[in-house]
Amino acid sequence: MALIRFETKKDEGSYLLVTSGEVGWFPEGVFGVTDHLLRQLDPLFKEKGISYRRLSAAEADRLPLSHGPGKGQP
Repeated sequence: MALIRFETKKDEGSYLLVTSGEVGWFPEGVFGVTDHLLRQLDPLFKEKGISYRRLSAAEADRLPLSHGPGKGQP
C-alpha cells in the first residue's frame, strides 16, 4: 500500500480516490491506496493536472495516530 499526499487539486484528487475504490484516510491529508488503484488512476490524475507524492517510510512513521473517541485521549 502506498501512502500519498496530494500537492495540487487536493479536493479533486481526494474525490477521485474515494469514488474509485477502497482508500485509507489518515491525518494531515494522507491517503493509503493500493498500488493497483494508483496505477489505474495515474493517467486520469495527469490528464486533470493533479499531482501527488508518495510518502517515505520515515514520513509515514511520523504520522499522528487517530484521535477519535477513546483513542489517544488521556
